[in-house]
Amino acid sequence: MTDTGQNISREDALERVKAIRACMGGLAAYVIVNVFLWILWALTKGDGGGGTPPWPIWVTVGWGIGMAFGAWNVYGRKPITEAEIDKEMSRGNWAGARCRAPSISNTHRRRQPGRFRP
Repeated sequence: MTDTGQNISREDALERVKAIRACMGGLAAYVIVNVFLWILWALTKGDGGGGTPPWPIWVTVGWGIGMAFGAWNVYGRKPITEAEIDKEMSRGNWAGARCRAPSISNTHRRRQPGRFRP
């Protein structure tokens, strides 16, 4: 992506449109399923008088948190700029990177049955 944010490529625009559509589809599913669950709860048990929270709240809140993260990915994140890429490349110390694939150096060794090896 470019660092001006206005001269984006067609591929970048297409990716963004796909992400927005996916987000809207997820939002529609969230609303439809949660409305159904709340109606089901109201028709079958209602409050119940026990002072416990209604069970659909767990679905609504849990799924809502996931939806919020998804919406932030689509609408809240800034595009990666050339300046950020250049800054990261100039650092040059990738040995201390925190988010990297796990090492597979020990996967070629076979473990012997019945033997513990940390």
